[in-house]
Amino acid sequence: MSSEYRVLINGELCEASTKETMEVVNPANGRVVGLAPKCSSVEVNRAAEAAWKAAPAWAETSPTDRAAIFFKMAELLRAHRDEWARLETMQYGGPIFKTSNFDMTFDAQHFEFMAGVGRAVTGRTLPVGPQAMSMTIRQPLGVVGLITPWNFPLVTAISKITPALMMGNTAVVKPASCAPLTVLKLGELAIEAGFPAGVLNIVSGPGSSVGEAMVNHPHIAKINFTGDSETGKRILGSGQRRSKTGCL
Repeated sequence: MSSEYRVLINGELCEASTKETMEVVNPANGRVVGLAPKCSSVEVNRAAEAAWKAAPAWAETSPTDRAAIFFKMAELLRAHRDEWARLETMQYGGPIFKTSNFDMTFDAQHFEFMAGVGRAVTGRTLPVGPQAMSMTIRQPLGVVGLITPWNFPLVTAISKITPALMMGNTAVVKPASCAPLTVLKLGELAIEAGFPAGVLNIVSGPGSSVGEAMVNHPHIAKINFTGDSETGKRILGSGQRRSKTGCL
């Protein structure tokens, strides 16, 4: 597995436009594990635009075809299990027994699980009398923004990415600044597994720039956030303001 870490935008692995990086430090010994791109609103704009353009075609992709990519992702994750478990342990401090036997097992299995769930999702037909027919149809939102925490970095990211993509949405993902490395590596597997360009985008950087840009971007229809309550309140407030101004 390469020791380089790059973001995924529109199907390509790239650096931050400023070439700046962030040190990711092993909490057990204080040593630098790797350098992650320190992105800004520039990369968020590029990622959101790519996701927005990819959304219509991905929404029309059959659940069976989406599932095939998910099964390939599971296969690739299993092939890198030991390497990824060590990296996950080094970047956030989870015991290697746990990252090997829970995190990496969950990560592969969840792609397979959601591949099955996605092919079983249906709408409903509701009885309203002989004069009319009432139906509910599930439709993707479009672009979703997924912001993940430092603990369980890859597990949490995959638990957000898989349902969003399997239901026909495209995504812009921001991993935690202190533990982004395995999520960034997921971008490499996404290309190898065959995700179309723009369907999955991963952008690392500070919440004050990358996170804020995602929350306020007009192409991003929904934010899924896991983190501290104060940040959650700010995100909720931003969403309410956008809703009142007609941006959502």
